[in-house]
Amino acid sequence: MSRSGRAAPLLSTPIQLCTYSIPRTKHTYHLCNTSSSTMRRSHIAVGDVVRLSSRGSLRRRRGLVVVLEQGVEVALVDMHTQTPVHTYTIAPSDRVCTPPLVVERSMPTSKQLVRTTYWGVLQADHTQVRAFTESLDSRGKPMPGAEAHAPITWDVPGALTGLYALGDGRLLAAAQGALHLISDPLAGAQVLATHTGLPTDLHDVQVWDADGIACVVAIAATTDKGAHLSLLHVDEASFRVVQGTLPLDEAIVSCALEQHGSLAVLTRRHVLHTVSWRVTDDRLMLDEPHAVPLRPLEEARLVYVSPSHLLMVVAVPGDAERARASALLWDTDLDAVLAVTEWSAQGAPQISTTRAMDGYVFVQLDPKASRAGKCTVAALPVSVPATGLLLHALGASSRTAPWLATPPPEPMGRAPDLMAALSSLPPDASSRAAAVDAHVRSWLDAQSEALREASHTKAGRKAPKVPLDAAVVTHLLDAALPSLGSETRVYARDTVRYLVENGAVSTSLMPDLVPRARQTRDWSLAFLLLRHVPDMSESHAVLLLRDALHAARRHDEDAPAFPRVLQHVLLPPAFSKPALRVALRTHLQHDDDALLLLDVLRLWIDLHLSRPWDAVPRSADTQRAVPTTSLTYRTGSVQPPSLDVCVSFMEDLLDTFFPQWLSAPAMHPILRDSSRA
Repeated sequence: MSRSGRAAPLLSTPIQLCTYSIPRTKHTYHLCNTSSSTMRRSHIAVGDVVRLSSRGSLRRRRGLVVVLEQGVEVALVDMHTQTPVHTYTIAPSDRVCTPPLVVERSMPTSKQLVRTTYWGVLQADHTQVRAFTESLDSRGKPMPGAEAHAPITWDVPGALTGLYALGDGRLLAAAQGALHLISDPLAGAQVLATHTGLPTDLHDVQVWDADGIACVVAIAATTDKGAHLSLLHVDEASFRVVQGTLPLDEAIVSCALEQHGSLAVLTRRHVLHTVSWRVTDDRLMLDEPHAVPLRPLEEARLVYVSPSHLLMVVAVPGDAERARASALLWDTDLDAVLAVTEWSAQGAPQISTTRAMDGYVFVQLDPKASRAGKCTVAALPVSVPATGLLLHALGASSRTAPWLATPPPEPMGRAPDLMAALSSLPPDASSRAAAVDAHVRSWLDAQSEALREASHTKAGRKAPKVPLDAAVVTHLLDAALPSLGSETRVYARDTVRYLVENGAVSTSLMPDLVPRARQTRDWSLAFLLLRHVPDMSESHAVLLLRDALHAARRHDEDAPAFPRVLQHVLLPPAFSKPALRVALRTHLQHDDDALLLLDVLRLWIDLHLSRPWDAVPRSADTQRAVPTTSLTYRTGSVQPPSLDVCVSFMEDLLDTFFPQWLSAPAMHPILRDSSRA
């Protein structure tokens, strides 16, 4: 729970409900819509399960999912146990064209609780809707031995694509470009009204109750001109319609709408558009859309889970055999990914989504390329607050950045002349480094003079600092440092030092900065990185410390005394203790390295404890032996860090290596000596 009192948004790993093999015959393949809110076709369809109250309200049924397998069966599955509750057999000759619809309600006359399952079967020029009813007890469980209800069938003109329940028991039947209002099937089904003129590609259909008096059906669809939004007020035997279109010049992948006035559209060019809508004077008004370019996605579906949160289920590009699917919880107010989960998929999947109760969204994955794969239906747990909070988006940049489109590269940055000169460097490492230093020095002098003239700085005064663009700094570092894996240690020393000392360098600009700097074997550069790079990780700092420890054990005269490196590592700002302990456990594989560190820390602590009150402790540059071992090292002339820092780092060392030292008898004298100290 956050300090605001509202739980943070969460996404969990999907729960696999059922898996179906691809049918061998084309007769049962690609016949029905995959769900009630998308036009993509498959042999599997996930329908809606709703419950009608006596007051005329409509809500989704908890814990139950209905799945159609074309040519086999309609199965009602308990979502928590993943076991079928009831099944209906479908003849192979039946061409089911709608996802199933399950409605739980009380009978109009006897008040007996019943559950009715509907689906549409395509005929020559019409659709036959079939309804099967079973009696339930007060807990919603089937009643064994109850009187059987006769199946109900009726015909609806056209090829239906979906069935939807209204709060008063009536049904809506969506066809291609039309919407039919059907009277209560349990009291005699007949078509009461028909509205035509809708787009054929319906992406999201929702039924909203308006205080139990009338219903609003909202439809998000696509046309040649963009995304189309229709709101249909359902009266006794007619529709009142308001419509609006979001103009877009590109094809649409998916769109979703939300009851409180939000519409989201994802286009083929991987741009997410969010727009607010409202009804004013019987007119549907759409505000100016907000666009966010995303990274290329193979497949994606959108579902609103709250007024401020959009669930995006996407297929991550990968190989044909092993693909990945991801679910992102996107805050539409802050344009941030608040939570993400990822799981494996068989082949490049096609995705369908259906909203459910209890904080779940049903996700259907169909193999796109291979007919040898399987179709999977899973329940994705989603937990979101009613509205988004800025607190929830803090630290979300690392989750959001991988899903945003990379801006077009600007290799020239603000220094086209310098970039052009660096594009034709000599191949020899020494000549290349000298040329980089010369070009950068010349460019800095020219920029400094230009800034002096622009700011009217007098000749005797210092010129303004030359601004360094991030793209320019990245390009300069790449040209100045040796590439990973090369055998050369030569680098453009003056250029790298200038960039580091002026605070223009960070590991976010160049993730391989520290490995390439280690390759130079220049310890002065290592000290500069420890002092001036603000985002150096604990792992990189411990790697530099390990290099110094290995040099000390080899008695390398060219390397500095490792206590100097340790001093720079422990200087403020302090590293994260958990991350530092993980780095120590990962990179320090030899007990001798830890013993050297323990000994110099003991030396520094003794200096702090034995110094006069107002004196500054400093160790003398001597050769020192580690007690009870044959290890020796140079102490260096080092001013130790503060006593608290020394004690804290010693605790990190002991907590990290104590378990393995305890099992080594040779280390017991050292542990006893350290405990007495």
